[in-house]
Amino acid sequence: VAAYKQAADPGARLVIGPLLRAAAAAVAAGDISVPTLLLNAPDGALPNKPDLYAISLQIETEAQQAAQQAFQEGRRSAYTIVSESQLLRRANRAFIEEFVRLGGKHAGEFLFNTSPAEMTRLRQAVETRAADMAYLSLTTAQARSVRTALEPLALFAPSQAYGGDISPAAVVDLAGIRVFDMPWLLQRDHPAVMIYPRSEIGRAHV
Repeated sequence: VAAYKQAADPGARLVIGPLLRAAAAAVAAGDISVPTLLLNAPDGALPNKPDLYAISLQIETEAQQAAQQAFQEGRRSAYTIVSESQLLRRANRAFIEEFVRLGGKHAGEFLFNTSPAEMTRLRQAVETRAADMAYLSLTTAQARSVRTALEPLALFAPSQAYGGDISPAAVVDLAGIRVFDMPWLLQRDHPAVMIYPRSEIGRAHV
């Protein structure tokens, strides 16, 4: 905060930073005197201040976008399947919070486990039709191993579920999962992406 004031008080027209989340949160909570672009997002909602902006690559943002897209498509009840990874637990929590905030229902959470008993429990939960979608807070290998047990639910996942493998086996195993990722990784025909040279490899329809 002191560094921010030191930069802004002499007449700076724009402040960019800080980078660490705690520091970004401290600046966001204070007086914003000039247009300020934070290079991270504080926990919770960004304060509603006219000159305050934030840009980051948080996995929570991906999860919130998935919740918004699912709700926009008419999904109203969701199961979540989550791994033990702290990063993916954050995505799972962000999805649930946003989906419920929009008016959706969190119908149940399953900790990733491919034991026969757990897979049977997952299939039985799908058969009850208590949910019309599932959010997979899983790695690529984990998402591939549970997808068939979740049919015919609509499936959504963060970028961690897509590792870039476009082999036939991987593409089939991930078929139908809606993955949220940066456009230059998934939207090869995006105008902002096409200016960069790249090898002409096959395209994965994930």
